[in-house]
Amino acid sequence: MRNQFSSGRHREVVSSEAMIQDLSDEDVEHDVPDSWREAPVRDDLAAEMHRLRGLVMAQGTETETVLRRVVAHLNPDANVEKSTAGRLVQDVRRLLSDEDEQHWEYELCGIEEAVERRNHAVHSKVSIGSVWRDYATGGGERVPVISLLGDEVYDEADLLEDFGLQQAATRFAVEILLYLQRGEG
Repeated sequence: MRNQFSSGRHREVVSSEAMIQDLSDEDVEHDVPDSWREAPVRDDLAAEMHRLRGLVMAQGTETETVLRRVVAHLNPDANVEKSTAGRLVQDVRRLLSDEDEQHWEYELCGIEEAVERRNHAVHSKVSIGSVWRDYATGGGERVPVISLLGDEVYDEADLLEDFGLQQAATRFAVEILLYLQRGEG
């Protein structure tokens, strides 16, 4: 069975709710609560948030790549290929001398905060809340009034801030790597 989401031409993230609604509307045998059918799912309203989440994730991956190089520099025998960013920061802290860890405390805290925000962007669901607005001429439309990422009120500006935090974390990791490679530590 083919529906609007199986053609490969849909260029936005499609929520599971939209797919359930689409398949339910085609009289597919699924038990779908009526409350899911009341408000049509409008994934297009969340498209920019999904795009920004992608930027946060991609930049977070760059930080992770640099952290792998930092750990490998500090311990050439370390197996870091499958380590998560959080684990890599812990390894960096463990492998740095006390003096170097103290020197880089601000940067390491910034990286840790970026890892937390990246994980939030990756693992939290985007939800857009809307209200019905009547037209004076009859009919109406649903108008978005709130966006959530997980259980936090979150919007594009928040994700842009998270993206900036990811960029700063990558810079911090690069600064630590270069410091170590120059033998300054």
